[in-house]
Amino acid sequence: MEDLLGQGRIALHPFVFGELLLSGLPKSGPFSPTAFGKLAPAAVATLSEVAAFILWAKLAGQGVGYVDVHVLLSARLMEDASILTQDGNLHAQAKRFGLLFAP
Repeated sequence: MEDLLGQGRIALHPFVFGELLLSGLPKSGPFSPTAFGKLAPAAVATLSEVAAFILWAKLAGQGVGYVDVHVLLSARLMEDASILTQDGNLHAQAKRFGLLFAP
């Protein structure tokens, strides 16, 4: 992760940034709010885009949350984007859509 951060190859979804802030990030270093705040923001889909995607992709009951769906759709909206996650359900859906990051 630090290598990717150093290469400037990471965009951060604003909702994920909010979740990270709420989790209690370290005050300094490569995983601090200041460092994450310097990353390029990922695309943010509209409410209607997310609703349409949930229905089209049949995501209800698949174990992903609303922020996860935003992340999936964001990666689909961005050119050459992929998702790096350790969350099992998000991982499965990212793989399903060909959006899983492969180093």
